[in-house]
Amino acid sequence: MSFVFIDWLVVGAFFAILLAIPFVIAKRDDEKKGRYFNGGGSMPWWLIGISMTAAMAVSFLTAVFIERVY
Repeated sequence: MSFVFIDWLVVGAFFAILLAIPFVIAKRDDEKKGRYFNGGGSMPWWLIGISMTAAMAVSFLTAVFIERVY
């Protein structure tokens, strides 16, 4: 099975959109981006800390699991 023209067209369109998204978002209002990334200032510091700690723990445990399995 090999790629035909339409397959390459879909792959090319996918990567074009993937590369265009950061440029479109960068042109948006900075205030909206700030509200998105910090939750509008409505999240308490301890909740953000717990979330970050949990994300790091999951990453670490996943790496340990993969190392033991393979």
